[in-house]
Amino acid sequence: EEAERRIRLLAIEELEQLARLDVSRVMRRGVPEIVLGEGKSHEELRRIASLMLSSAGRAIISRVSRKDADYVVEKVKPHRYRYEELARILILYSEDYRPVKIGGRVAIMSGGTADIRVAEEARVVAEEMGCDVKPSTTWGLQPSRER
Repeated sequence: EEAERRIRLLAIEELEQLARLDVSRVMRRGVPEIVLGEGKSHEELRRIASLMLSSAGRAIISRVSRKDADYVVEKVKPHRYRYEELARILILYSEDYRPVKIGGRVAIMSGGTADIRVAEEARVVAEEMGCDVKPSTTWGLQPSRER
């Protein structure tokens, strides 16, 4: 138990009082650490992204505006990046980062237009997990008609 606890502790990167980042989560669980960008300042996002990029080779920030994403990209200067406007997700990659395909298949369905952003966020995260994703389809709900 003690050895397992120590291994887990080694996987956590602390950024002062700002964040505790599980930089090796993807190796243990197959799911990358995702930082919630909502409510964080430009500078907090920059600091977190820099640490994730240098420690894990990739930084994923969800619910981030285009303005915040542009600031982070300009300051961090990743090897490459992608910003998904509809999903509001920024992903930064180091030069050494190599994606891994796990072979999982995911289909994403949403209940209407109000869910599109969440469905797109799920799509991007599943892709970053190495899954093949079937394009999301909105299944509008029709009210029943009484006869």
